[in-house]
Amino acid sequence: MSSFRQGLLDGVPIALGYVPVGVTFGLVAIQQGFSIVEATLSSMLIFSGAAQFTLVGLLGAGTPVGIAWGLCLLLNTRHLLYGPSLAAQIPAPPLTVATLAHGLTDEVFAVALARLTVCPPETRVGWLSGVEVAAYGSWVGATVMGSLGADGSSPVCHYWPRRYPLPCPLCLGC
Repeated sequence: MSSFRQGLLDGVPIALGYVPVGVTFGLVAIQQGFSIVEATLSSMLIFSGAAQFTLVGLLGAGTPVGIAWGLCLLLNTRHLLYGPSLAAQIPAPPLTVATLAHGLTDEVFAVALARLTVCPPETRVGWLSGVEVAAYGSWVGATVMGSLGADGSSPVCHYWPRRYPLPCPLCLGC
């Protein structure tokens, strides 16, 4: 089995965990006035649940864009510690390592920290890429699902009170 494919398989638990939260983000983003495209682009470009929920909430409350972005950047400063500790274990050119940095989340970091030391060096980039693709695809796909379901067309979400968005995706049908 290729290292990328093994990474995809190892990323499945992360991907499954992202689905309810990603769907919730899509719902909340639409409720706060984001379009489906804006919600999806947020997940594609930011790829940080904490920062995305914060950004949507702050902008929805009328916070100036610069302050909202500044707070989101502050939330993600932990990645300044994550990145270098993993980069030391990735035998790849700096551009490859920088590309892999976009897919680094708390969960991916935890799995990679435990696994990279036992992976042969020549398989590490492929394996980490697989884990990140599984996580990223799940997050973005779940955001799209939540955004599309935010119009109330889902029978379950139609009857669920909008002030309780998190439990909604846990019900099948959203």
